Amino acid sequence: MRCPRFHLLLIVCLFFPVSSFSQATGSIATTPGDGRVAEWMYGEHIPPAAKLPFTAKVELESVNQLPDGMLITHQTYNLVARDSLGRTRNEGRRWMDPATGEEPDLIRITLYDPTTQTRTNLFPVTKIARQWRGAAVATPPAQTADGKTEISRESIGADTMQGIPVHGVRVSQTYKAGTLGNDRPLTIITEYWYSEELKINLLTKRSDPRFGVQTVRVTGLERQEPDPSLFAISSEYKLVKESLPDRQERAEAMSGDTS
Repeated sequence: MRCPRFHLLLIVCLFFPVSSFSQATGSIATTPGDGRVAEWMYGEHIPPAAKLPFTAKVELESVNQLPDGMLITHQTYNLVARDSLGRTRNEGRRWMDPATGEEPDLIRITLYDPTTQTRTNLFPVTKIARQWRGAAVATPPAQTADGKTEISRESIGADTMQGIPVHGVRVSQTYKAGTLGNDRPLTIITEYWYSEELKINLLTKRSDPRFGVQTVRVTGLERQEPDPSLFAISSEYKLVKESLPDRQERAEAMSGDTS
């Protein structure tokens, strides 16, 4: 069963790099130029950086406040890893059931091997692995003013998270009145706390008046070589090799549906 549409309304721009702050290797964001939202929470973008191995848990939370003050909270997590060769593993899970607190269903595992430029999407439900060769996902360009939006960036200082130095950046994006059907300016504020040592954000927090606050936090960080089996394709999967990730594949990667 698919998650309710409301539960998946999260901004895709939480999870891609802005080169002017993360030097194209972190996961600072750019946003769709027309302010659209995506129906999937991608989690932490892990660049394929060699000699920087780690495993971690990425906690994702969405908190939306209704007009009467009621808070609607949804949470999930992904397990991520990168080895010394730069191979990466990331996950996609559904939201936890707030009523039961049961473990969220794992619906997708994404593997990337920079030495062969091979990307594989594993779908645990159907036991299908879709694989293609090609360069890693390109880093989107830094967000710039386009006449419809005003962008400002500011440093918010340095800190330490899990014993690792991080640098904070706050990006404010203001849509002019009428751009999105809004009758007054709408401002989205995102804070990124970037680790130069690991080339990832350890914390991303985004405040959007339409959808509340979304947070992506890296926890349980272990800076050691991951188990090699994390980057292997189990024999229980049927491997389907693709020439290029077509539109259907991209849709499946977002939804976890391979039917």
